[in-house]
This record gives sequence, structure tokens and C-alpha cells, in this order.
Amino acid sequence: MLKSLTDWLLDPSGLTPHGFCLSWEPGLIWTHALADSAIGLAYFSIPLALMYFARRRPDLAHRPVFYLFSAFILLCGTTHLFAVLTLWVPAYGLEAAVKVATAIVSVATAVTLWVLMPRALLLPSQAQVQASNAALRDSEARARESEARARAKYDNTPVPLHVLDAGGVIVSASQRWLDLLGYDRDEVLGSLISRFQAPGQDHAADDLRHVLETGEALDVPRRYLRRDGTVLDVLASGRVEREDGTPRILGALVDVTARVRAEAALRESEQRARLALAAVNASGTWDWDTIADVLYADASFAQIFGLDPAYAEAGAALADVLVNVPTDSRARIQQEYDHAMRAGGDHSFVHPVVQPNGLVRWFLAQCHSTLAPDGTPQRLQGVLIDITEQRNLEEQLRQSQKMEAVGQLTGGLAHDFNNMLQGIAGSLELLKARLEQGQLASAERYIVAAQGDASRAATLTQRLLAFSRRQVLAPEAIDVNELVTSLAELIQRTVGPGIKVATAPADDLWMTMCDPNQMESALLNLCINARDAMPDGGRLTIETANVTLDRRAAADWDVMPGEYVSVSVTDTGTGMSPEVMARAFDPFFTTKPLGMGTGLGLSMIYGFAQQSGGQARIWSELGAGTTVRIYLPRQKTEARPRPMPGAEPAKPAKPTGRTVLVVDDEPTVRMLVTDVLEELGYTVIEAEDGAGGLKVLQSGQRIDLLISDIGLPGGMNGRQMTETARLTRPDLKVLFITGYAPSAVLGSGRLEPGMQVITKPFTLNALAARIKALVSEVEAA
Repeated sequence: MLKSLTDWLLDPSGLTPHGFCLSWEPGLIWTHALADSAIGLAYFSIPLALMYFARRRPDLAHRPVFYLFSAFILLCGTTHLFAVLTLWVPAYGLEAAVKVATAIVSVATAVTLWVLMPRALLLPSQAQVQASNAALRDSEARARESEARARAKYDNTPVPLHVLDAGGVIVSASQRWLDLLGYDRDEVLGSLISRFQAPGQDHAADDLRHVLETGEALDVPRRYLRRDGTVLDVLASGRVEREDGTPRILGALVDVTARVRAEAALRESEQRARLALAAVNASGTWDWDTIADVLYADASFAQIFGLDPAYAEAGAALADVLVNVPTDSRARIQQEYDHAMRAGGDHSFVHPVVQPNGLVRWFLAQCHSTLAPDGTPQRLQGVLIDITEQRNLEEQLRQSQKMEAVGQLTGGLAHDFNNMLQGIAGSLELLKARLEQGQLASAERYIVAAQGDASRAATLTQRLLAFSRRQVLAPEAIDVNELVTSLAELIQRTVGPGIKVATAPADDLWMTMCDPNQMESALLNLCINARDAMPDGGRLTIETANVTLDRRAAADWDVMPGEYVSVSVTDTGTGMSPEVMARAFDPFFTTKPLGMGTGLGLSMIYGFAQQSGGQARIWSELGAGTTVRIYLPRQKTEARPRPMPGAEPAKPAKPTGRTVLVVDDEPTVRMLVTDVLEELGYTVIEAEDGAGGLKVLQSGQRIDLLISDIGLPGGMNGRQMTETARLTRPDLKVLFITGYAPSAVLGSGRLEPGMQVITKPFTLNALAARIKALVSEVEAA
């Protein structure tokens, strides 16, 4: 069977070549031969090109189709070559076999083409490919730009960033990270993160293990080493991220070197502060946030003020702190704190504090006020130093010095008092003799002389009390212009006709709060000093003015900022040298001859001004005169009418129906006060000690006014009796009588409402005026 097929394919016997059909026409023969040869060779070249293209484009879609086309075209070319062969050789069997193969491949190729036609139609055109390529290029450009922006953002983020692989190798680091540690990128990438940690910081492996195993973010303080060898304190953060299952650690370094060093410096400063506070016996510290109005204090401060330490540490209200300050000091201390807060800088002041056990201790508050750039107060920080023992020692020293000074002047004072007593005793003795003789015409001369010497003795006593700072102030709202006008005639008589007295009262002068008697005494003393400085005559000017002191001016005057009434006394006398002016306010300092002056006048004025909340200053030049100016704080209330000097003695009056209790252990004083009251028409009840007076006050007896000495026998003084009585009689009007004013009279230098004080010796006219003033308050109520 196989032999028969082979013979059929290869045996050309009995067949005629194809050229025979062409009659062996050479032109036709060769035309067919050349054309078929050319077609065959071309068909052989096309498959080679297709195969070469398919092999060079491994990404080509539908590659089997290229192979089918190659086989189909190759067989087609073979059939053309057989057409040339069969012109001369009748190998029609082989030609038939080739055509069969060609037919098979052709059909397969055709079927494949039609099957793939839908897919082929989906292939993009050249324009589409170009557009797609352009879009792809744009996309790639945008991707590159986005990557560049991401890289720039990564490099320029304020927080230094780095990326580690699971082994702790740095695969990426931002420019800020590189700048922070001072390295180049090539030096960092591929290095272990532990390479850049400071010596002794072997935490890298543990940190990586924690982040990888737990998946938790990590924030820990670490120390890193810069390229220049300096050590940085950083807060190292890290968290794990996974990309295609591969773990990466995104880390960040926050430079906290400045903060760590500041905290260390603060701890060191606090330690130094604790040592310094211990060295100066500091008793507590505080920090007042003036914006939030909260005061933060330590446990020692809390103990002093009776506060819960936890409450003080968390922030206490200022009102809860001041409640432990004595009532009579609270307003002053509040003003001092407010002034320090607004002024800024360093300040110090002294104030008492009532301890939980009821005892009063004194503290020096040293503080510093911090202001914002616009001047707004922000904080007031300070310390308290217990100066109770120091204050007691200083008070003892001052008293000792005063007693020493008084002792040095005993002779002069005794001489003055002897002269005054001689005048009083002599006048009274002559008065008695003239009365016995019935010679009444000369009686008034002796009475005036005795009263004059008594007034001189009272003035000297007041000066001594002012020096000792134990004089009692009975402040009230006064019009200084009115007071100056009322004293003008007396001043002119005092200074004599050789000195011209001029007054320059300010228009619309403000009221001031002070003791009018002390103010009169201060003016008279200044005028007397001016007279003594002008032995050949001159001009004396008393001037008043309204003055507003800002923070800087108030600091120069050493007073609180605010509104003041100024009283100036100017003379055209000899003036003072700078050395004398510097000591003018010193107690017992005088330039007058022995027996002509005690040196207490200006000291009394200085003490009076300060106790009244003001200040006194001197301006002087040799040969050009002197000005003494007193500043007194403004009082925004109306003045109370005051009796004019030289008022006529009270005349007997009809019964008023009002009752006055008089408590005094001195029978003579009690008799005089009782006689004056009865002259004025009052019913009088007498008591000789505090217990007796309190018994009357606690009874149902009507009492419109209490007149009491301060120093009473029997264990209860006048102040204690009054305080007890006011528990049941809160509106009781009180007039204190005293010759020596201890601190029990006025702890703060001021009287409580409804109280007045008059000091011995006093005129009966002055006593009557005080009684009428207090009773008028009862009637007004």
C-alpha cells in the first residue's frame, strides 16, 4: 500500500510535462517559469519576516496566527516552485501532495482568522495607540511629578522621618532627618539605625522587636549622636506598615534637646531656690496667675495661711488667702499687691498674718511682677520670709534708741516742762490770791496765761507721741482750703508782722481723709519753722493743689499711684544745706540753739503724713528758701462741719433727754466731763472702771453716748469694754479719752465707724464740740 502511494507520488511515467501543454513555446515557458520562481521566492521571504517579527516581539498578542500565516505562505510559495518544475518534469504527484498540505494549512488559517476576528477588531488603531502612548507618557510624567512632590514633602516635613526594614536597616531618610544628624544620604541608606544612637543607647533591637511583634506605635525618649559628636535628646516614634506582606517601620525623631536642658536647668534652679530659701529662712513661695486670678502656693505657704496644701497647690482664690490677714491690714495689703502687679519688676512689703492658733506673725513678702509686652500683668511670683523675731528685735532696738534720745534731751525737756508748770502753777496761785482779795479785774490775765502754758505742754506731748508713732489719728474727710483759711489769722499772729503770709488755695480742691487736729498742728509747725528761718522777715506762702500721681511719679514719692491733695509751705528764708535737708525728718535733729527747739516738729509731720497714707518731702537751697510739701490721699466724700478755733464756751442748755455714760478712773477728769455734759443738758451716769461701765451697758438703761478712758483698772480697758458692749449695742457711739495711745486703741491707725478719740490735755470747748458731733450722728440715725 505504501509502495503504491510512493509510486503514485514519485513515478512520473506516463505523464506529460506542463510545457507540452504550452507547445513548448519558449516565451510562455520562461514567462511562467520566471513569474512562478519570483512568486515562490517572495513567498519564502514573507514567512521569514513574519517569524522574525514574532520572535522579536514576545509580548505580541495572537502569536499562533503569525505561525499559521508563515506556514500557509511558505506552502503557497512551494506550490509556485512546483509549477516551475512541472514545466519540464511531470512531478504532479508531489505537486498534489504540496497542494493538499497547502489546503489544510489554508483552511486552518482561515478558520483561526475568523475565530480571532472579534478580538482583532478590538485591537487599537495607530491613532488610538498614539493617543494611548501620549496619555501614558502624561501619566508617567504626572506620576514622576507626584513622586517628586511626595519626596519633597517627605524631605521637607518639619518632623525628621526615616523608614527601616525588619532588620533595622535604614531604607529611606528625609532631608530633615539628615540635616538633624548632619549626614549625607549615601552615608545613611543601608546602615543600621543603631549606628546613629548615642553610646549607652542600646535600645534599637528592643524597640524594633516591640513594634514588629505587637504592632503598637512606640514613643520613647532616646539620645542620638550627630556627625560632629554632639548628643541630641529626641522623642523617637515608630509604627509598623506592611506593603505586599513586607513589614516596614516608619519612624520619626523630634528634637527635644532644648526642652530637656530647660527642664534640667529648672530642676537645678529649683534646687538652688530651695537652698536659697532655706538660707534666708523663707517660709513659703507663691505664684499668682493674674490673668486667671488664681494663686498657686507650696505647702509651707498653705500652712501659714491655714489652707489645705492640695488646694493651694492646685490654685487658691486670693480671697481665701487674704481672709487670714487682719481686717485692718487687708485693704492696704490688697493695694500693695495690686500696685506691685501693675508696676512690674521687684517689690517687697511687710504684712501680718493670723496663724491658725490665733497668733499674729509678720512676714516680708518679696516678689517679682511679670508684664506682657503691652503692659498687661501676667504673673506675680514671690516668697514669704518670717520676720516676726527680727521685727520684735528691731522694735526693741528702736524703742531703746528713742529712750536713749529722750534721755539725752531730758534736761531740755524738763526745762521746758518746768517753765510751763511754773506758768500754770504761778498763774493759778495768783488767781487764787486775787479771788480772795476780791480783785476780779486781773483774774482773766492769769487764766489766759495758765491756758497758754497748758496748750504749750499739750503741743510738746503731741510732738513726743508723733515721734513714738503712738499718736491716735481720728481721720475724717476735710477741706484743706477751709482749714487753711481758718488758721490764717492765727498763723499771721504766730509768725509776726515782719512776715507776710499768703495763701494760694486751688480751685475745686478735692477732699482728703486725715486727722484735722494733726493737720492743723502740722501746718502750725511748718509756719513756725518758716518764721525761725526768716529772722529778718520775708514771705510765707501756703499753697494747695490737686495732684494725680502715675506709676512712675508714685514710685518717686514712695506712695501708691492715685489722686492726692498737695499742701505746700514755702518760705524765703535762709534755706538748708544738702546735709541738713537729708536729716531734717530725723527725730530730735535740730539746728536751733539749745532750749529753742526739740527737733520733733518735722518728725511729727513726717509720721502724720505716712500714717495718713501720704508722704512728705523737702526742697531747699541755702539762701533761697525752703518748701515742705505734704501729699494726702483724696477722699471722695463730703466734709463734716467742724467747730472753728476760738469758739465760745458752751452755754447751759435745756435738758436734751439723752443719756451719756462716762467711764474714767480719774475722779477729776470724770468730774470735768460730767460738768460739761450737764452744762449741755445731758443726763450723766458715771463708772470708775471697765467692769462697772460694762454692767451699765449690758443693762436695759438707755445710753446714747459712751465716753471712756482707754486705760482702765480692773483687767478690762476701755477698748475691750467697748467691743463687748457693741455685741449688743452695735450702733453705740463712743468717744475715747486718752493721754497715751497704746496700740490697743487703733491697731491700724484708724477708728471704727461711730468712734472718735480726744487726747489729754484737751480744752472743754473741744470736748463739747466732739460730744455734739457724735450726738448729732445719733439724732441723724
